[in-house]
Amino acid sequence: MNDKTRRLAMVFIVMGVLQSPFFASLDAQEDGAGTTEISASTLKDLISEDPQKSKAAIQLIREAKDPSLLDDLAPLLDSPEGRSRQIVTMLVLGVYPDLAHQFFKQASQRPAAPAREAAMYGLARIPSAVVVEDLVNGLKDQEKVVRTAALRGMQLICRPDSSVLFPALLTAETSQIPNLHPGSAAVQQFLGGSLEPSFRTELKGIWHETSTHQTLTKIQNDFAGNFKNEDTERALQKIFNSSRGWTGKPTTDQDLSYTFSMVNLASGSTKEISIEATPKESSLVRQLDYHLDRGVHLRLIADLWLQAPHLYTLSISIEKNSVLVEVDMAGAPSLHAGVGLLNIAYWQGRVATCSKATLKFNSSNGRFISEKGFDANSKLVWSAAVGSWLTTDQPSTTKDFPESIQVLMPEGQVGARKYHLDFNAIFKISQGQWHLSKAEMNEWVPDSSGKKESSLKAIAELDFKSQ
Repeated sequence: MNDKTRRLAMVFIVMGVLQSPFFASLDAQEDGAGTTEISASTLKDLISEDPQKSKAAIQLIREAKDPSLLDDLAPLLDSPEGRSRQIVTMLVLGVYPDLAHQFFKQASQRPAAPAREAAMYGLARIPSAVVVEDLVNGLKDQEKVVRTAALRGMQLICRPDSSVLFPALLTAETSQIPNLHPGSAAVQQFLGGSLEPSFRTELKGIWHETSTHQTLTKIQNDFAGNFKNEDTERALQKIFNSSRGWTGKPTTDQDLSYTFSMVNLASGSTKEISIEATPKESSLVRQLDYHLDRGVHLRLIADLWLQAPHLYTLSISIEKNSVLVEVDMAGAPSLHAGVGLLNIAYWQGRVATCSKATLKFNSSNGRFISEKGFDANSKLVWSAAVGSWLTTDQPSTTKDFPESIQVLMPEGQVGARKYHLDFNAIFKISQGQWHLSKAEMNEWVPDSSGKKESSLKAIAELDFKSQ
C-alpha cells in the first residue's frame, strides 16, 4: 500500500466509523464522557499505519466522548505527516462538534505550521459563520502553506455539494437544493472588500470557484471607478457590460432544458445527458466552474480577467478601435477547452504554462475580440477569438453573446500527452436563452510530407427543448 492509498484509507476509516450504526446509537446517549479510559497507547494506535489499530482507537475515543482528550489530540496536528492530521481533524469534527471551533481556533495559533494548516481545513468544515474570521486571520500567516489552506477553506465554504446538486440538474421534478455554508455570505463580503489584496497570487487560484456574480459585479464597478482617466473608466464599463451576459458567472431567470450528446471519435465512447435546471441550479453549478449554457468545458483568459480584473491587470491601453489589456497569469488556474459537460469531458486540452497574456476588446461596444497567452519564454501557448456575435433584446438591456469561439493550443495537454489542438464551439439563442449548438475538437497531425492536417477527435451537440 503506497502512502497516498494509505492516507485515503485512513480518512475513509475515520468517516466510516463515525457514521456507522454503532456510533449512531451512541449519539442517543447522554452527552458527556463515557466510562472508557483512554491510554497513551490508544492515542499511539490512533495514528498507527495499521488500519485495524486506528479503527479500534477511533471506536474507543468515540465511546469515551471525553473532552479532556482534546488536549492530547492537539499535539498530533503538529506532525508533518498528513495522515495523522486528517485522522485527528475528522475525529474532532465527528466526536466533538460543539467543541470543534474552539479546538481548531487554538490549533491555528500553535507554533507548528502543519497544525495551523490543519486548523484551516478543520475550521472550514464547521457549519458556522464565525469560522470566516479565523480563516481571514489565517491569510496573515507567515507560512504560505497556511495561507493557501485558509483560501482553500474559503473555497470549500462557497462550493455547493455536487453530490446533491448534480442529480437535481438531471430531473424536472422538484429537487433538493444543496444548502450553502452559513459563512458563504461573509466570504463574499471579504472577497469584494478590497481591490488590492496582499495575497493576490494565491487568491487567483480559488477566485473562479469562490466568488459569486454579485461579488464580481461589485469588483468590476469598483475597478472601473478607481481609474481617474474617464476614457479608461468608460472603456472598462463597456467591456464589463458587454460581457455580463455570457461570462463573469451571469445569472438567468429562465429554466434550462436540453439534451447534450457527445462522441469521442478516437475511442468510440459516447455520452448523453439530459439537463433540467432551474435558474438557482444554474447559478449554483457555476460555483463549481461548470456552465450549463456554454455546454462545453472552456476557461478563457478573458473569463479569469473579467471575474477578477483587480488580480490580473498589468496595464490597459486604448487604441483607435480596440482596448488592450496586459494580464499577469502567475498563480492562475490552468486554461482549458474541450468537449464535455459537468464533470465528464472528451479531449479536454489544458494549458498550465501561461505566464502573461494580452486581451483585445472592441473599443466602441466593449465586445471581446481575442486573446493570446505566452509562457515564461514568450512562446505562444494559447490563443482564442470570437468569430461572430449574436444579440438579443432583454428587458431594459441588450446583451451580446458569442456565436462562435475558436481556441488554439499548440501544446494542449490531454492526459499525459501534449497535442496540437483546435477547438471550435458554435452557439445560438433559443427563446431568449444563449446556449451551445455544437462543438468539436480537432488535432493537427503531420502527414507523410510533414504538412499538418486536421483530425476530428470529439464532437458534441445540444438539443434545446422548447419551454
